[in-house]
Amino acid sequence: MKRSLTALLIAFVAFIAVPVANAQMRWGASAGINVNSMKFKQDLFQVSQGVGESLGVRGEMMFPGIGFGIELGLYYQQQGSTLHLGDKKIWASQGYGNERIYLHNVSIPF
Repeated sequence: MKRSLTALLIAFVAFIAVPVANAQMRWGASAGINVNSMKFKQDLFQVSQGVGESLGVRGEMMFPGIGFGIELGLYYQQQGSTLHLGDKKIWASQGYGNERIYLHNVSIPF
């Protein structure tokens, strides 16, 4: 019984290993733009929408025969908005005007 179970397990692994050995791997670049609007909990000043960009590399590995795949990537995103600090007297007196801010993100989706 133990030998037949071992033989069955070896046959199963060999059957699965053939499609895995033929897996297709594809790589490509990804780029895009986004339009952001940042919001704060308190109404301290006005915030305008901004344009940001995203760049990255993505890879895809498909396993034929079982209809399963894995997608990997590395993305850099920059999101920006304009803060209208000069509209409020307290910040305008300190020399602030319309300041542009950026958020930089790096993500690794799996």
